[in-house]
Amino acid sequence: MSITQRPLRLFEIDDQPFMPSYARGKVQELLMAFWTHRMPYIQPSTPAELAADIILNALKQYPDDTEFVICDFASGAGGPTPMIERVVNTVRVRQGQKPLKFLLSDIKPNLDEWRKHKASSQHIDYVEQSVDAANPPPEVVSGGVSGHGKKIFRLYCLSFHHFDDPLAAEILRSSMETADGFA
Repeated sequence: MSITQRPLRLFEIDDQPFMPSYARGKVQELLMAFWTHRMPYIQPSTPAELAADIILNALKQYPDDTEFVICDFASGAGGPTPMIERVVNTVRVRQGQKPLKFLLSDIKPNLDEWRKHKASSQHIDYVEQSVDAANPPPEVVSGGVSGHGKKIFRLYCLSFHHFDDPLAAEILRSSMETADGFA
């Protein structure tokens, strides 16, 4: 038996062009809350903490002195990245390793929210211009300008529903060619 029907593709109402930026920001805040809070008795930790564990495990394959920049693509209002940064860097410092830099990026940058995140952590920064994950600028390519020769680890926090199949394939191709890891 073959499947001939395409899967149902969902979308976020805040991605629609008619959505006012204020409402878009409120939806992004709600999505961030889902990442950074856990449901008691159901979840042992928050989704952001689980993502941090995945990143930490992925980085174990590199020597401790390898310098990475973790670049979140499709950051929205910041999503779980500030919490992931805190968890990852707390563990690294406890293990005697240097903290990692985290970059926020998006095709529609939310600079007001990103400035708040940057002010709350010396390890968070952002890319001001629009970033296309399929064709990223040099700042977010391994060895690029912002990375200063550091390795780039791309982060996609439930963002693939924004991309149709050809675009998702192009983003994965780009990740394989221009990053040293991704999750």
